[in-house]
Parts: sequence; C-alpha cells; structure tokens
Amino acid sequence: MDIIAKGINQRRANIENNLGVLAYQRLALMREMEEIDKQIAAYEAMADENTQAKKDLETETVIAQAKAEKEAEKPPGPKRKK
Repeated sequence: MDIIAKGINQRRANIENNLGVLAYQRLALMREMEEIDKQIAAYEAMADENTQAKKDLETETVIAQAKAEKEAEKPPGPKRKK
C-alpha cells in the first residue's frame, strides 16, 4: 500500500505543480491581453483622428470650391482707365 500511496501523492504533487504553472501562464496571457487592448484603443483613437482630419480637409475643399465658383459668377467690374 505504501507504493500506491506514494504514487498517488506523487501524482497529486505533479497535478498541483501543473496547475501552478498553468495559473502563471494564464496570468501572463491576461497581462499580455490587457497590453494588446491598450494598443488597440490607441490605434482606434488614431484612426478616429485620421477620419476627422479627412472630413475637415474635405469640408475645407468644398468651401474653397464654393468660394471659387462664387467669384467666377461675379460679373467683371468696370475697368480702370489709365
């Protein structure tokens, strides 16, 4: 019976050791996931800023085109004589 008890105790110790290793690996992966989440949030913020900058540029372009068209529609003023 001593041999069987030793075998069971050794197996239990191995299982507990493996559980400890797995718990440590899980913690490391969770920390890595948190870091990845931070990076994703940063990239999303940059993408939002880029989208807003693109919209601003498009708006400025439309305004400039409208001003140019308005200027082109104005009748020419009287010419000055020298």
